[in-house]
Amino acid sequence: MQTDRYIIPKGLCPMADLPDDIARINALTSNARNTWFALLGVLVFVGITLMGVEHIDFYGVGRATELPLVNVDVPTRYFFVAAPILTAAIYGYFHLYLIRLWDVLGKADPVHQGQPLGDVVSPWLVTDAALHLRRRLRDDACTTPRTLEAAAMALNFLLAWGFGPLVLGLLWWQSMPAREFLWITLVATLALIVVLITGTASLAMLILRMRPSNSGQQINLWSTVPAMSAFLIIAPALLIFAFQRTEGPTEYLADLVLIGEDIVERPEGWLPYAIARDEFRDNWCRRKGIKAADCLDLGDREQSFKDEWRSRRSSSFADFQRPSWDGPFQKKPDLRNAVLISAYLVGANLSLIDLAGSEFWDANLEGADLSKANLSFTDFRNAELATASLRSTNILHASFVRTNLVDTHITFAKIESTVFWYANLTRTSFNNSQITNTTFFDTSLNSVDFSSSGMKEVNFGDVTLTSANFKFSYLDDVSFGHAKMANTVFDFSYLAGSLDTPTFFAEINLDGATNFGGAMRNLIVDKIDFDERTDFRNAFLDKSVSFSPDFAAQMGTPLNRPCQWVTTHLSDEEYFSLWRWWIERSPELIYWDQIAPPEWRNVPRLTPEDIAELGLTDCTWKTGPMPGAEASE
Repeated sequence: MQTDRYIIPKGLCPMADLPDDIARINALTSNARNTWFALLGVLVFVGITLMGVEHIDFYGVGRATELPLVNVDVPTRYFFVAAPILTAAIYGYFHLYLIRLWDVLGKADPVHQGQPLGDVVSPWLVTDAALHLRRRLRDDACTTPRTLEAAAMALNFLLAWGFGPLVLGLLWWQSMPAREFLWITLVATLALIVVLITGTASLAMLILRMRPSNSGQQINLWSTVPAMSAFLIIAPALLIFAFQRTEGPTEYLADLVLIGEDIVERPEGWLPYAIARDEFRDNWCRRKGIKAADCLDLGDREQSFKDEWRSRRSSSFADFQRPSWDGPFQKKPDLRNAVLISAYLVGANLSLIDLAGSEFWDANLEGADLSKANLSFTDFRNAELATASLRSTNILHASFVRTNLVDTHITFAKIESTVFWYANLTRTSFNNSQITNTTFFDTSLNSVDFSSSGMKEVNFGDVTLTSANFKFSYLDDVSFGHAKMANTVFDFSYLAGSLDTPTFFAEINLDGATNFGGAMRNLIVDKIDFDERTDFRNAFLDKSVSFSPDFAAQMGTPLNRPCQWVTTHLSDEEYFSLWRWWIERSPELIYWDQIAPPEWRNVPRLTPEDIAELGLTDCTWKTGPMPGAEASE
């Protein structure tokens, strides 16, 4: 009989002469060994690939993972879906062979034709380790004792059982910064559970089959109490832990570090906002034939310049390559507690994204869309947010220290317990926003728009509010200490302190400021700078407001003071009824519902008899220019 087709170990008989149990052991060994080599190759391949994976690979534009050896790039998210499935499948397949191998190794006679079983069967380190374990447990002569057999057995067990869970555990852990439980981390978790189950079953069956008392006993491992208890504890624990790390509360989320990363591809030659605006202004003036000396102050043409600048700058964002967060296996990213220090996010679409607790120090978010995002506890220290949109955002305990917010839209937002220190908010719009317990300190608010906004316990300390707009706004207990408020508009606003602690509207500059139809209550207006253009003649107030004599004199002499400046303290209902009456006499078409605090929108109208009793029958609005301003012209 020919035997040259086979490599026969020394002392072994040809395959046809082997007993059935030895032949089966060799066949299973051959298949298991081939599968083992495939498994080791996959594990090394996946492990090396994981070494090159970074957090940005889940979020950056066009990011992919390079597969070693083949030098092929695949989308990182696809890799984290395919790799655990492939690894778990091969690992499970390998250990199914081992379980069958343990059955026949446990039943085989320890000696065959005078030789130990280990010297008769096809050589393989895993088989040797199993037989050494059998010899220790049964104290039989199934294998020849060798040097370092305990260390070799431990090493082989680590390779056969531990390497797979180790690599899959690393993949499982590195999948968590993707913050995608359903399509990424859940796949890795289930694969890890499968690997742990098959590996544990294989190891348990090895021990059971190598023991003398259970060498031939049929056992359903997973029907035992210890096995089921372990499964019912470990599997849910892994799933719950993975969910908490990817979708759970902020304090349990996996770290997400994107320091200095380009979330949006940075184009060549892109200039920062301030430099680009100055350069565009020079070009615009040359194109319009305006002299360089007149270019800084364009007067009536300033708005035309602003409109064209904003249009051209915004349109340039269309050429940016942004990450796709809406493809397969993807959703809007969860960026809670993300570290985005110095990240590049110009023109990025962050709308509807939860950014609570994120750090954007020195990040560039010019023109980014953060509308309806959650900005609670978010830190924008030194960040660039010029022309960004923060419409309808929730801003709670956020920090905007030295942040550039020029031309930013923070409209219809809810802002609470937030600081704007040393920030630049020139031309920023807070239209229709609700602002509570917030501080603006040493901040530039030139031409800012607070129209129709609601404010309570807001502090404007040492700020520049030149040409700011508070029209139709509600300002309750708002402090303007040492503010520069030249040309600020308070028309139809409600500006009030509390009865017990009047607000000091003092030591501020009100040159050219106007209050046309606004209401003032519980204020101390003192030590203010004003000029001949400052016009509060049509403001409504009662005795709870005290003015410096020179300011009151400009609005009307003591004998001819504005008639709607009521000289008595009014109850709440009297106050808002009178203000409603005054608003409804306005020469402008203004509806009471537009400006009234919600709780006073249905306050009763005053009757003609009430007006007569108060001596206000002939009270009218003063629509002409201030006498001093008219004379100076």
